[in-house]
This record gives sequence, structure tokens and C-alpha cells, in this order.
Amino acid sequence: MKNEMTCENNSSSDDEDIFMQGGIPKPISMYSSAFATAPQVTDLDADDDDDDDDDIALNLDAFTKPRRRGRPSKRARTSANTTASQKQATAKNAAHGTKQKNRSVFDISSGEESDEVVVVESHNDETNMDAHDKSVAASLAQARAVLATQANEEKIAADVQRLAKEQSERVERSRCQEKQRQESERVRKQAEEARLKAAQTAAPVQLKVRSGQNQIKMRIRRSDPVLKMLGPFCKKFDLNLPNAVMQFDGEQVEESDTPDTLELEEGMLIDVITRS
Repeated sequence: MKNEMTCENNSSSDDEDIFMQGGIPKPISMYSSAFATAPQVTDLDADDDDDDDDDIALNLDAFTKPRRRGRPSKRARTSANTTASQKQATAKNAAHGTKQKNRSVFDISSGEESDEVVVVESHNDETNMDAHDKSVAASLAQARAVLATQANEEKIAADVQRLAKEQSERVERSRCQEKQRQESERVRKQAEEARLKAAQTAAPVQLKVRSGQNQIKMRIRRSDPVLKMLGPFCKKFDLNLPNAVMQFDGEQVEESDTPDTLELEEGMLIDVITRS
């Protein structure tokens, strides 16, 4: 029994054809890719009968088999170009510290799927934290250095002020001491000058000079040495001057002694002793 294939147009539109296979109608749009790319159905057994079951089965296999040509498909060419672009983008991003990822994008115009390279900024938390910590540590170190410098400068300034104050106090003490010394020296000189002047202008003091039974009265100025009377006394009584010494109150009279230094008063006695 032969199968029959019939084509009927049940509507006024030309958009659809009824394709019969095995007695089952199947609508196929003329805009579908399957219809557009379907190969021509030929009678492979080259007979006049309507036995086209084998022909239809062979032609249906053409829709399910992949297309094989000598030239690569558009998707293969796109993948090759995308791979080269990925390599270039990867090298460029590595130099700038970024990373990339791939995602599939469906191209509606071509009806094919292609790969798109998407550049994503690299956010390494550990690296960023290390850089932040180093920046904070550097800022803290700089702040500590500034504070230490300020504290050191303040300490130096305080030491300078203290040393300047101590130096000023020492200078003031030295100046006062020098002023007091000069004043004391001036007073002493004035007193000495007054004493000498008084001694020169005062009346001579009369003293008694004796040696054994020999005794005389002699006058002398209060500023003159007491030994000034020894020469005239020895000459008068013919005594050996080199062996003669004068004593007052049991003490030998020195060359620098005067009536004022010895506190001699009118009529006091000076002894002359001759040593053999």
C-alpha cells in the first residue's frame, strides 16, 4: 500500500504550507530557519511512483546533522579572534593590575553565540589592607616624629632660657660682689689716708727711752717708726748700735712699728737692750 503526500491550502495566507509525513500534517513557517535552510527534496529512487518515504527520511536527516564545510564556521572564526583579543587584553590588564573574565553573549543578528571579554578591576582586599596599613603606619611615624621634634625643641628652648637666667644671675652676683669689693677698698683707702693725715698733723708723742741707768725723753711723730729713736739714743750713751734692740712691754719692736700701731701714749717707756 502506498503512502500519499498531499498539499492543501486551507487559508488565504501564503505564510504556511502543510507538510505531510506519515499522514500527519505539520505546519512549517516560511520564516523559520529550518525552512529557509532546508535542502531541496529530490526523488532519490528516480521512479514515477509516489513512494517517497525513503526520500523524505533522507532529507529530514539534513536538518539534524551539523554543517560541515572546508571553511570554519562564523562561530569558530569569532572564537579564534576572541581568543587573540583575550590574550592581548590579559597582557594589558596584567600590566595595569586588572583581571578579566569571559562570558557568553548571544548575537541576535547572526543567531550564534560568541565569547566577550569583560575587564574587571582587581580588588585584592589583602593588598589594599596592607597598603592602607603601611600608609597609616607611615602617617603615625611622621606624626610621632613631629611631636618628638616639637618636644625636643620645647626642651631645648626651656634649657636655653634656664641657662640664660642662670648666667644672668651669675653676672649680677659677680657685679654686686665686685661693687662691694670696690666699695670696701675705697673705704679702706680713705681710712688709711685719713689716719696718715691725722698722724702727720698731730702733735708728736713724748716717750721715755732707757738703758740701764741711762734714760732720756724723746719726741716722735705717731706715723714714724719707733726704731727711729734708737740711733740717737746709742750715739748719746756710746752704745754699740748693731747689738742694740728696743723692746716695749717685753716684746721686741719691729721696723714697721709706730706709736699708733703700738698704741703708745704720752710718757710710756721704751727699753733699749744691748746684746754682747
